[in-house]
Amino acid sequence: MSYTVGGTASAGSDYSTLSGSVTVTAGNTTAVIPVAVQDDSIVEGTETVSVTLTAATSNAAIRPQARTRSTSPMRTRRPSASPSRAAATALSRGSDDGEFTVTMTKASSTDTTVSYTVGGTASAGSDYTALSGSVIVLAGNTTAVIAVDVQDDRRSRVPRRSA
Repeated sequence: MSYTVGGTASAGSDYSTLSGSVTVTAGNTTAVIPVAVQDDSIVEGTETVSVTLTAATSNAAIRPQARTRSTSPMRTRRPSASPSRAAATALSRGSDDGEFTVTMTKASSTDTTVSYTVGGTASAGSDYTALSGSVIVLAGNTTAVIAVDVQDDRRSRVPRRSA
């Protein structure tokens, strides 16, 4: 039987190209069309592959009705994000701003918001400018920087670190 292929996934990059025909062996009423998903380097949303039967090629008694079947949605593995840090310290003599770099394992085809929490002995508002709790990794990128603006409160004390 021959079929056409459609859907939102791209043949050759999201899945191996399909042949356009499948054999229903004697005595059977079904056949499987395997779809080999290819894991590309970009994280994308859910994609589908649909198959529409168009004609029987060697048995005139079989008259396929135009019927479309979709595969289960294809999903690319979600990336994970991990922080790395450069410590920010504040002393009575001045301040050194710091930053955290969030790195994703894979780029995404859309902007990705990464949420985070802040801890440590430094106080938001007096030792450093309060942080938002989220950073956006732009589409196609794998990193984003969280800038830590250290406040110089001019009091002499032991250096404190934000985490």
